[in-house]
Amino acid sequence: MSAASAQAPGLHLIGCGPQNQAPGTVAELGFKAYNLARLARLGVPVPPAFVLGTDWCRDFLERGGRLPEDTRTQLSGALHHLEAASGLSFGSARRPLLVSVRSGAPVSMPGMLETVLDVGLCSSTLPGFLRQSGNPHLVWDSYRRLIECYAEIVAGLDGAPFAAARREALASAGAAALGELDFRALRALAQRELELYAAGSGHGFPQSPIGQLEGAIAAVFRSWDGAKARFYREAHGIDAALGTAVTVQRMVFGNGGGTSGAGVGFTRNPATGRAELYLDYVANAQGEDVVAGRSFSALLRSTLELARPLVAIGAPVGAYYHEVARRLGAALSIPPHAAVCNAVGAVAGVVSQTAEILVNQPTLKVFRVHDPAGSRDFADPEPAIEHARTVSRALALAAARRAGAVDPHVETSVHEQRAHIGPDTDYLAEAVARSTATGRPHLGHFST
Repeated sequence: MSAASAQAPGLHLIGCGPQNQAPGTVAELGFKAYNLARLARLGVPVPPAFVLGTDWCRDFLERGGRLPEDTRTQLSGALHHLEAASGLSFGSARRPLLVSVRSGAPVSMPGMLETVLDVGLCSSTLPGFLRQSGNPHLVWDSYRRLIECYAEIVAGLDGAPFAAARREALASAGAAALGELDFRALRALAQRELELYAAGSGHGFPQSPIGQLEGAIAAVFRSWDGAKARFYREAHGIDAALGTAVTVQRMVFGNGGGTSGAGVGFTRNPATGRAELYLDYVANAQGEDVVAGRSFSALLRSTLELARPLVAIGAPVGAYYHEVARRLGAALSIPPHAAVCNAVGAVAGVVSQTAEILVNQPTLKVFRVHDPAGSRDFADPEPAIEHARTVSRALALAAARRAGAVDPHVETSVHEQRAHIGPDTDYLAEAVARSTATGRPHLGHFST
């Protein structure tokens, strides 16, 4: 299929090269895909995707829950663009492209519509995925996830037998969570779930990647007319005629081990408003674990190593909205996160970095400073607190300079909590030396 025909009405490309990025509207793409397309046009590295617009959903429902006869032809043409952008091939035995199939309505309907991940995994693509990743745990974990998800969402099977199989696998391995299973246990679990799928459906799990994709797309469109979606629309006054789009996007794997994960990131703490990089994520998980509440999130505070790639990704967006951000920051006096400030052009024109050092008293005669370089004990509180002040100042200054602050200024404060344990004796429960280094950002590359 040519680039022109791939962008026929109702089918849109994202992240497949500037010449192939049709703009589309929110009503056509849904909010999720619409914003992905905007990010891609700004140069943010969005994984390549194509979108079946909301008119596909309306057509699907009008047909009584059937896709058009030429769907496979249109999908093959759209997949060609994803393959060209990724260097992978959908259904390939050597370098398989795996995709997610996600909903996306023009209005927010959180948790009401369905998603299918890891589409394209089957007996013929498993060996190629293993060669690509070199990670058998990832391969078999992803496959068992696809089987479970496809069984419930696409085939409409009861999830109870699959949940029981997961519990049996955990009990057999003496593990508390699926992430603790080795690849052999995950492989055995996947094989058991293939048996459950066949028993429940009367036929084997689909081993055709394009067939899987068609089934997943139909399931997402079908979820627009599901009971929970209808109830939500009625409760919120949402027009049933809007429909949902479907985004088919190259998979990015968060379940590849402890160095990967899934979650959401903010440039500001959403609970306190404090200017800091805030990531709420689950390690070794896929997005549906977070959305469905199957895992508990852990807060990961900003580190320079983590902030740099995130800021680099966000920089084009900040440059695009530079004037809006500058005016908003000036009006509201909002100090930005330091690294984001320097990279995107500054909300309020200042880099700000903070460091805190804790001092406590584990025994009556020991005052311990919890220095990142190693704890240090003092016999008296005054030198301990002064050392904490010095360390916090040095850390804040170094962080601000790395984030791009020019000639940063440091302010330090100490907050103590003491307890009286005798007529003349205080106990230092805790002291925190807090230093904040601020300075104007170096914005040469992002000024307007």
